Amino acid sequence: PSVKQCEDLNIYDWHINTKYYEADVRLCSKSDKTLSTPEFASSVEGVVIFFEPQSPRGLEPVNEWMPFLEEYEAEVKILVCNRCPETSTSLLSKLKVQEWCVKEGFELIELQPLVDEEWDKEQDFIETCGVDRIIQALQAHVWPNLVLKERRDPTTMAGLWHGGFCKSTVTDHDSHSTRTPRDQSENNGQNSSEVCEDQDQNTREHTRRTLDNIEPAAEELLNDETTDFCDLFSQLPMMKERASSMP
Repeated sequence: PSVKQCEDLNIYDWHINTKYYEADVRLCSKSDKTLSTPEFASSVEGVVIFFEPQSPRGLEPVNEWMPFLEEYEAEVKILVCNRCPETSTSLLSKLKVQEWCVKEGFELIELQPLVDEEWDKEQDFIETCGVDRIIQALQAHVWPNLVLKERRDPTTMAGLWHGGFCKSTVTDHDSHSTRTPRDQSENNGQNSSEVCEDQDQNTREHTRRTLDNIEPAAEELLNDETTDFCDLFSQLPMMKERASSMP
């Protein structure tokens, strides 16, 4: 991305586009420990500080930024390094850095963390790290200028079992049966109205019986604490077949 310079800042435009929202933010890089302008300080939403754990000064350069960060009042605070040493072979260890982060409200992110492949194989969810984690943390922030994307109401199985989907279907039939007798009675007489109402009644009765068959089976599966996921998954085709028979 192209860089814009403004006083002591290098500014990069970043368009965030996630599943739920879009936002345009500015990534500002600065090396001088200054407050810049009050307007800039009040607009800061997050800070990312890079430091070298192998440096003899340790966390001193980071601590020198703290008076300015207090003025920024940033909600997202990230401390980044290549890799923290696990043991205190130098002035800093990973444990000391983590303790500092907890005290100051920072998140420690290593760009090249030490990976334990055997440990990762045993985990259900692999922790995001490096640059991907920095992006993830920034995207999780509620930016003041974000624009939410339109979302369609999801169709849930609970709504299906309790009439959420079929309710609209029955409502359509109800409105149809309400309008049709009046309209048809003017042209075809009362007999056509009675036939239409009988058909709607049969449809509602069939829907009710289908729901009565699905709901107990589903609730039995969901309420049984001894049922494991595999058993529940094996029952899904049966429930799907029953649901597909609904009008």
